Amino acid sequence: MDDPQESTPALKRILFLLILTLAVLPNLPSLAREIGSIETDEAVIRYDEPLGGVAQETAASYPGILRNLESRLGWTLGSRPEIMIVKDREVFAEMGAGGYAVAFAVPRRGLIVIDNARVRIDPFSLEPILTHELAHLILHRHIPEDALPRWLDEGVAQWVSGGTAEIALMEGTGPRLKQAVLSGQWVPFNSLAGPFPADDPALSLAYEQSRSFVEFIVQRYGSAGLLRILNGLRDGKRIEDAVEGALAVSFGELEAAWRDHLKQEVTWIVYVSNQLPAILFFLGAVLTVLGFIRFLVRKRKYKDEVWEEDE
Repeated sequence: MDDPQESTPALKRILFLLILTLAVLPNLPSLAREIGSIETDEAVIRYDEPLGGVAQETAASYPGILRNLESRLGWTLGSRPEIMIVKDREVFAEMGAGGYAVAFAVPRRGLIVIDNARVRIDPFSLEPILTHELAHLILHRHIPEDALPRWLDEGVAQWVSGGTAEIALMEGTGPRLKQAVLSGQWVPFNSLAGPFPADDPALSLAYEQSRSFVEFIVQRYGSAGLLRILNGLRDGKRIEDAVEGALAVSFGELEAAWRDHLKQEVTWIVYVSNQLPAILFFLGAVLTVLGFIRFLVRKRKYKDEVWEEDE
C-alpha cells in the first residue's frame, strides 16, 4: 500500500494539469490559427492564412496612408504599430470587438485589428478603415486618454477617413441624425465624452453626431480651427477651454450653432422630399411636351422631304 504522504504531490500535479487543460481548452481554436507576418520598418502586419494578399496590400499602402494622415493632423505617429487582419468573425469578437465593429484600435498597445470578413464586402474600404484606426493611434499618442472626448476622437477619425466609421451600421434604418433633428432628440456631447452606447440606434447616432460636429467645425473654422482645438488638448486644456481658446466661442455656443445649421439643412431636405411628387410630375409634363414638339418637327421635316421628291 502506497504511503499517502508520497501520493499527495502526484495528486496535486495531476489536479494542476487538469485545471490547466480546462483553462486552455476554450482558446484552442485561436491557438490553432495559422498566422503569417510581414514586418517593415514602419509596421508589423500579422494575418490569418490565407490572407497573405490582403496583408501585402496593407503593407504596400501603409506608408502613403501614414504620411497623408500625419500631414493632415500635423502630428507624427512615432512608433511601429501592429496590424492584425483576422479571417473569422468569431475570432475577431474573441479579441474584444463589439457586435457592430469592422475594426478597432488599442492605442495603449499600438494595435489595430481588422475584420477581413466585413472589409472584403467592399474591397475599397481597407484604406479608409486603416486611416480611421491610425488616426486613433496618433490622437492618443499626443493627447492623454482622459483629455480626449470620445466624440472628438471618433469625429476626427471619420473626418480624415472620408466619413468611414469603424462600425457596420444597421441596414434599412435611415440616417439616425436626420431623425434626431426632426424629433429634437439630440444626445448632448457631454454624454458622448466617454464610452459610446453599445447598441443601435443610439450607437449609430453617436457616430453620426460626432462626424457631423467635427465636419461643421472644419466647414466654419477650417481645418486649422480643428487642429487648434487638438493642440489645446495636447497642452493640457479641457475641451471647453480648448474650444474657446481655438475658436473664440464657448462650447455651448458652438454646439448651438451646429444644431441651428442642421435644422436648416434638414428642413430644406424635408421640404424638397415633400415636394418631390410635384417636381416629378412637372418634369414628366415638360418631357411630354418636348417629346410632342420633337414629333411635330420630325413630321414636318418628313413632309418637306416628300414634297421635294415629288417636285
